[in-house]
Amino acid sequence: MARAPTEEHRLQLDDGRTIGYATWGDPEGTPVFNAHGMPGSRLDRFPSLDDPEWCRKRRLRFIGLDRPGYGYSDPWPEARLLECAEDFVRVADRLGLERFAAFGASGVPRTR
Repeated sequence: MARAPTEEHRLQLDDGRTIGYATWGDPEGTPVFNAHGMPGSRLDRFPSLDDPEWCRKRRLRFIGLDRPGYGYSDPWPEARLLECAEDFVRVADRLGLERFAAFGASGVPRTR
């Protein structure tokens, strides 16, 4: 299966932080934000969501963000988890999106 082409982006915020994000899929499709787990980055993708034909048929545009301190995003040590979710809104505003869907996955540490 071919991977969907990715566009890499960096957004400079008014507070001086940078947010890294990537987009793939149908540029005119329904926007869906992908929140990566730990560890991870904007480039995390599930194989079924990375098929260019699958994205095109469903008219989906995926947007993967780097959480603070990961990938291209600057650290934000004083932020709480819910404050970090506001970065989705900051990127959506930059992209001119009034509505979007979001999903996420998380890593679970292994135990011995």
